[in-house]
Amino acid sequence: MNLNLLTWNVRGMGKSEKIKAVCRLISKHGIKIAFLQETKLEKWKPWMIRRVGNTRMKEAILAPSEGASGGLCVTWDPSFFKKIDSITRRRWISVTGFVLLSNTKIRLINVYASNNATERKLLFDEISECIAAEEIPTVIGGILIALNLQRKGLVATIVKQT
Repeated sequence: MNLNLLTWNVRGMGKSEKIKAVCRLISKHGIKIAFLQETKLEKWKPWMIRRVGNTRMKEAILAPSEGASGGLCVTWDPSFFKKIDSITRRRWISVTGFVLLSNTKIRLINVYASNNATERKLLFDEISECIAAEEIPTVIGGILIALNLQRKGLVATIVKQT
């Protein structure tokens, strides 16, 4: 099973050039699931989701920005992934569902971690609780400063993004 996933700190989605760039990348690489951080949008217009996802990515979960910082989006191709549940917080989104080709239940987590150590600890404690609630394969992407889920008996693979 190929899981073509994109995680990208877009540093703002307010301009049409950025939306077009994300759309081109999704189209060029056959992306099935995209994690976007720092969208800097308090509200998304319906046309933005359609444009970002090209013709494939028709579903999304959004966490609005607070002013000019933050903002998250998880978007996916509904012919590849079917959502059954989601949790949206200020700094993370969890989407649980099934990869349709294999009928595999997975969890997707998009994170935008704070630079503040105290806030980061609370954030990772929340995410750890979410993961511990149901043992299923979990994909974590986003802006991660440090993540240690092993202390709670959980294991995660992290790809560091700069």
